[in-house]
Amino acid sequence: MKRNTYNVDEELKTRFNLRYLLRILRYALPYKAAFITAFVTILSIVALSMLRPLVNEYIIDKLLPNPDYRAFTVIIVVLLALSVAEIVGAVVQSTLLNRAGYKIVYQIRNDVFKVLQDLDFDFYDNRPAGKIVVRATSYIDELATFFAAHLVNMLVNVLKLIILLAFIYLYEWHLAVVTTCTVIPIFLFITLMRKLLNKRLFKLRNADSNRAAFITENVAGHMVIKSFNRKDLNLKIYMDDVFEPSKQRWHAFLRVNNLFGPGLELLWNIGTIALLATSFFLIGSQTVGITLGTVVAFMSYTAMFSEPITVISGAFQQLSNVSSYVERIFELMDTVPKIRNKQGAEDVTYIRGDVSFENVAFSYDGETNILENFNFTANAGQSIALVGATGAGKTTVVNLINRFYDVTDGAVKIDGKDVRDFTLHSLRSRVGVMLQDSFIFRGSVMENIRYGKADATDEECIAAAKLIHADEFIEKMPRGYHTKLSENGVGLSQGEKQLINFARIILKNPSVLILDEATSSIDTDTERKIQEALNTVLKGRTSFIIAHRLSTIKECDCILYIGNKGILERGTHEELLEKNGLYAALTNAH
Repeated sequence: MKRNTYNVDEELKTRFNLRYLLRILRYALPYKAAFITAFVTILSIVALSMLRPLVNEYIIDKLLPNPDYRAFTVIIVVLLALSVAEIVGAVVQSTLLNRAGYKIVYQIRNDVFKVLQDLDFDFYDNRPAGKIVVRATSYIDELATFFAAHLVNMLVNVLKLIILLAFIYLYEWHLAVVTTCTVIPIFLFITLMRKLLNKRLFKLRNADSNRAAFITENVAGHMVIKSFNRKDLNLKIYMDDVFEPSKQRWHAFLRVNNLFGPGLELLWNIGTIALLATSFFLIGSQTVGITLGTVVAFMSYTAMFSEPITVISGAFQQLSNVSSYVERIFELMDTVPKIRNKQGAEDVTYIRGDVSFENVAFSYDGETNILENFNFTANAGQSIALVGATGAGKTTVVNLINRFYDVTDGAVKIDGKDVRDFTLHSLRSRVGVMLQDSFIFRGSVMENIRYGKADATDEECIAAAKLIHADEFIEKMPRGYHTKLSENGVGLSQGEKQLINFARIILKNPSVLILDEATSSIDTDTERKIQEALNTVLKGRTSFIIAHRLSTIKECDCILYIGNKGILERGTHEELLEKNGLYAALTNAH
């Protein structure tokens, strides 16, 4: 996906791309029986519809001059039977196509969601969440419409158009020529208008995508917006930069769309007048043996061209839409994660906890290194604190351990093996990460704690919460551990969220534990209780701790002062104070 923001349009191409269509059709192969049945059903409906004008001709030319009530009764029954058959056939084909389309789209949605789960941090960096969501929802909805309403109908209507043309030339070629001269301009007009509408629709969809991205951003940051009194300014940005372009594009779309119906009706009326004039001349001249019934039947056949022409033209434009949407969807699905299992990667079931950085270099953008020649070894069971200025690379260091990112050069090793030699699942099962702003999911408190270990019992979840003193506030909630939480824990304090996340990580019981500003949102008294619990939890476990509070890090076995793309100072709290360097200055500042 091209990196963009809410006010940058995506490049939706209008050219039909057969390669992507063929690829999407592979999803339809398991349901080919349903499509074939629907195809045959629609053809049967077409065949039945061809009989109706002939029945009308017979009534006008044979029955009206010489009434035969028995024959008329039979014809009424036949017409009713044709109507019922057409209705039943329409219901059958609609049901088959909608069901197959739903199953196809269901599979595509699953595949897209699976890809989104596999994609690494780099993919989500600087990508508006709203635009990712649009690809996984709205664009796929367009595919559902295509499969259910356009694919088979397009093929059937092409065949119907061919059958109609062949039939009317066999039926009465003089009038068929007039009909052809009417149909061709109408087809060209519909195609042109569809193309103009399609261009404006693309722009309108881009506006919708931009609006979704902007709204998503504002929903996620609503607390910041309110705290900085940005409501009025954001509303102005929305109206000027997001809503106004959308409104203008919508008006442009409507202007073209409003010309479509009247223009089409005008062309059909001209064609009808031409057909009537030709029929009047041929009947009057008596050079061709046509009757009033023939003219009425022929007008019915001519009217039957309207549907296939409209459907075919619309379907081709829909193919252009779908091709663009499919291209975006498959672009997403084809994005290869940079962080993935190498061939022959090992499933690690036990980690002792030795962690080493060997000549590590790392860059986020491929140009500016955050780390260079970074070397360090933590022995199993040691607690390592990382301090330094904001942006120095502390979080980057710990993100390399569990492969949120991969090193640009050098290697990060656990127990002497490159972390890239382990499968991601097994590595991350043994390495636990506690972030400053861990996410609370929609569900119960128990379910959120169990997020760290899906097969944990209720007793294990409660034990983890008690160990970290989270039970003190959980048990005061309306339903205790079964209290339902909303997305991101609305109604909980930051400290309460962190306590739940602490319980989650303790339940996971990792061999290597990373705490990235994990106690920054917790009051001093709670932090003291947690520190007591952590002293037990961290015992015998390799841990990396990023924190600004000295109380959290001064007991660590080793403190690393990160800066200038490497380690500027290292040692225990007392050793670094004796050096009277950067760490000592940081301590004195507190």
